[in-house]
Amino acid sequence: MKTYIFKVNKNNYYLNIIYCSIDINDIENYLKRIENLKNSKNKNIELIFIPNKKIYNLKHLLWGLFIAKNKFLEQINISKSLWIESILIFNYTDQINKIQEEWYLQEGVNKNIFFILLTKEKINKKQITEIKEKLNIKEKDSEKIKFNTKQFMDFYKVTKPDIENKILEKIS
Repeated sequence: MKTYIFKVNKNNYYLNIIYCSIDINDIENYLKRIENLKNSKNKNIELIFIPNKKIYNLKHLLWGLFIAKNKFLEQINISKSLWIESILIFNYTDQINKIQEEWYLQEGVNKNIFFILLTKEKINKKQITEIKEKLNIKEKDSEKIKFNTKQFMDFYKVTKPDIENKILEKIS
């Protein structure tokens, strides 16, 4: 797990990014647990799940999350959820009904997921561990993350050289 900080309008936002797998038996129950965590009184937190196969690299992930958060702050967001807004950005669309099913969590084992906790105040490791336990998140070694360059060239319709900047430009 790694913590990143970005600043918008003089406010700091903390991103705790955990590379993980999640085994989900009942998707409806799981989504309720996520909502309960987000709505609990002592937590001002956003929980975001993004599949690794849809992320070109860590810079792509961070930039997409930054754009999604900015849309909410500027009140130009399309969805009511930062999670869905992020998926819209990574899916390169502004139509919720055009989001491919593979962007969402599914029942069964969800492998290679980026689980992001976005908070306005820094949270400690104990709080993060509690959230991981409540959501049955099994952290994986982030050093072993593999990104598929060809898949992204096809998805975002970009060519070499400078794939990363072309992708960041498209999602902006």
